[in-house]
Amino acid sequence: MSTNTKTVVAIAVAALLVSAGAANVLAAKPSIDNETTDTASTSELVDGSTINVSDGINDSEYHYVQYTADSENSKVEITLNGTNDEGGAVFYSNSSADTIDSASDTYRVSFSESELADVPVGVNENRTLDVTIINDTSASNPDTKTIQVTFVNGEKRSVIYLSDADVSGDEDDDVAALTSNRTLAGIELMSSDYAKVSGLSRDVDGSSTDVTVIYGNESVADDYSSASASDSDEGDWLIMQSAALDGSPVKVYKKETGDEVEDGESYGVYKSDIGGESGTIYNLGSDDFEDADSVELESYGNKDYSPFSATELFGVLGGSFSFYDGLAATSSVVTDFDGI
Repeated sequence: MSTNTKTVVAIAVAALLVSAGAANVLAAKPSIDNETTDTASTSELVDGSTINVSDGINDSEYHYVQYTADSENSKVEITLNGTNDEGGAVFYSNSSADTIDSASDTYRVSFSESELADVPVGVNENRTLDVTIINDTSASNPDTKTIQVTFVNGEKRSVIYLSDADVSGDEDDDVAALTSNRTLAGIELMSSDYAKVSGLSRDVDGSSTDVTVIYGNESVADDYSSASASDSDEGDWLIMQSAALDGSPVKVYKKETGDEVEDGESYGVYKSDIGGESGTIYNLGSDDFEDADSVELESYGNKDYSPFSATELFGVLGGSFSFYDGLAATSSVVTDFDGI
């Protein structure tokens, strides 16, 4: 090999080494900012931190993670730690990060506690959250850094998250996305989609606990959204979002309670955005739940109270609602020729 050839090969090898070194630098994992060498502030959330919502979710309470990353395309995602039934649901994901110091590539992502209102958690239960920093979201396999944060709940909230894994297409199952076909003399007159949610039992601390059901499955979410008529107003009773607590029928309202709700009454409130998902919050205000330690929920999305048991229907028509409300809530008992 000639001297010139050796020189060219040496230069090529050196260039490859430099390129590899540069790639390694660019691919460095994100890191939590926990020192003040380059910035005056540090990250509030570090590995082992706590987010305490034992007194309830505070919309005006914010938390933040501060970190260094090689890319401006970095982002933060919050999921539940370990194997769970939520199907890897992402409970928070930011659209962009604030630049704290461009020279040191330091960024900050802040989020309200309300962003985590859909995290499934029981009364007085702690859940471990994975807070993951993704270095470059445009890369096919970006470097990441994950810290664990403890999510501390109290007795005021119990949250159920219905994921794809919870939902079937079988009406015999507790949670299902179904289709109702109305026929006469074997001729299909009309069909409509609806969701069934039943057999959900939750521990509560008497009437001080609100129980929230999050519709994380798209089909179920669509059915409950359909029950919230586009021409309805805030505070309207959603007849097509029927519900019962421990077998006693209750009304569900849109976004907020109506004027007719009285003290000592249990009810539900449907909201299209609870931590980024739709869901229904049930208030256990009646005396029946004052000393209760559990409650069982049943509800239908895009279906009135007609599918309920005979005992529950008796409650609709004979005391839980006014006579006229009871008739309105069960009108399809007459028109639904083949039942559900």
